[in-house]
Amino acid sequence: NRGSALDIAAPGVDILSTYSCLAAGNCGYYWYAYMSGTSMSTPHVSGVIALLLQTKPTLTDTEIKNALYATADPATGCYQCTRWSFDGCSRQGQVTCTSDITGAGIVDANGAYLAVKPITPACTTNADCNDGLYCNGAETCVSGVCQAGTTVDCSGLNNQCNIGVCNEA
Repeated sequence: NRGSALDIAAPGVDILSTYSCLAAGNCGYYWYAYMSGTSMSTPHVSGVIALLLQTKPTLTDTEIKNALYATADPATGCYQCTRWSFDGCSRQGQVTCTSDITGAGIVDANGAYLAVKPITPACTTNADCNDGLYCNGAETCVSGVCQAGTTVDCSGLNNQCNIGVCNEA
């Protein structure tokens, strides 16, 4: 789809998806099909929004939109239907990409995540961290509980672990 109502683009052509056995005409098997359209691209954007809300549950609609739009990748190849048939577009031609075709651009999950990810406080000791976070030795407060007798979560703290809490030696 395209037009002034388009906000952002996402992968939506030839996406492998589950397919209704009723539509396939045989419910004795599991069905998959390559499909195209907004029904295939919408889950990509919805998934990115879910990731953002998991990362920072207090995000407002405006903050989510800003993160999506500001980090969208510009499209490099845009196409327009040049021949229609009874079952849809049968031939496409490349055209210049415009905001009417791509909106803000192509959704970038990692870019949007990094845009809303809370900044982790710097630390030099566990006392610099709060709310159950531990200083990982790389001057970053991290979550997690160390396992007694292991060094996995305490490598930056002289490998000392005591009853699930990283201790500095």
